Amino acid sequence: MDKKEFSFTIILIIVGIAGLFYSILLPTRGIIALSPGLFPASVSTLMIILGIVRLFQMIQTKNTKSEKIEGERNFLMTISLFLVYLLLLSYIHFIASTLIFLFASMIILYKRFYWKIPIISITSTIGIYSIFRYLLNVRLP
Repeated sequence: MDKKEFSFTIILIIVGIAGLFYSILLPTRGIIALSPGLFPASVSTLMIILGIVRLFQMIQTKNTKSEKIEGERNFLMTISLFLVYLLLLSYIHFIASTLIFLFASMIILYKRFYWKIPIISITSTIGIYSIFRYLLNVRLP
């Protein structure tokens, strides 16, 4: 088990727990589904769940050297894509930049083109936009 990854996973879980407690402390205004703490609570819960799942995966498997190098490359490529995504948000609309980000990151992670990638990218982008625009009444750039 890689000590760096284990430490990062533990930190992820701790930050998720702290974020969940913080979101619970935020004041509610009317319906809980539209309260300011809904999104932070959702993200924090997801961080906790994914951290615990990753801990179990690390305990059950042993990584080889090539898998570690591949994982580091994927991590760096994803971070680079995310930075490009943040820059694109200033110049093009949310829908176009999110679509490009999702499509490119799936191509990099899967290492080849699958017919599902454009469908997943389009439906995810439309879903995210719809939730923020129509359910939460938040305008995206």
